[in-house]
Amino acid sequence: MLYIGGHLPLDTVEWNWVDDKTYLEPALKHASFLNSSLSYKDKIYRIESYYKFVILRNPLERLVSAFRNKIESPLERGHDNIGERVKRIILKKYRKLELLTWESSMYRPENISVTFCEYIRYIIETDVSGLNEHFVPSLELCHPCIVQYNFYGNFRMISSDVKQIIEKFEVDPKYYKAISLHDSVNLTARLLPMYYKQLLPSEKDKLVAFLYNELEFYYALYPSEKIVHTKLLAIS
Repeated sequence: MLYIGGHLPLDTVEWNWVDDKTYLEPALKHASFLNSSLSYKDKIYRIESYYKFVILRNPLERLVSAFRNKIESPLERGHDNIGERVKRIILKKYRKLELLTWESSMYRPENISVTFCEYIRYIIETDVSGLNEHFVPSLELCHPCIVQYNFYGNFRMISSDVKQIIEKFEVDPKYYKAISLHDSVNLTARLLPMYYKQLLPSEKDKLVAFLYNELEFYYALYPSEKIVHTKLLAIS
């Protein structure tokens, strides 16, 4: 993983491709650059031949962001939005009596607040296959141990990283609009202690175990983040 983020040039990494492509199956299901209408052969070709990049985000920040935007203060409303569906599942699992009471009254269960602790418990206790992509560890979606990505960017440096990708392909600047982080993103980062201090030590341990692979992958890229996360999860 040292080549990621420029730590090691790609041309020094040896990749042993084999004729049997079954090891790529997990990536074939999730890779965003693969259209469902493509043939199996075309999908394999894209995975092995296209220039591929992925933007990573601090795993602990990503969980809080999903909670804030999808459940706590959803940007979308109505029965079909992700947050309300997840809230119903959480309420049914941890507050079934309260859910039944609300459903039988004039109130709607969507109006009940779900706590961050309940949200984390739901994620930890649910099989990854049953989680919406917003709550699934990113490694389960981009499969960096299977797919040979050419570039790994960081969400917090998205403006400079995307610019680097655009420049690589010599895209005319007039077709490129600079990307900047919204204020809500910076706010989420500042609010992490407020959310994670709500968890019991045992819940924090289970969360770290759940995110183990993703956290280790992220720390390999940004070692200093491990110290920050350790301090964050020590807050009570």
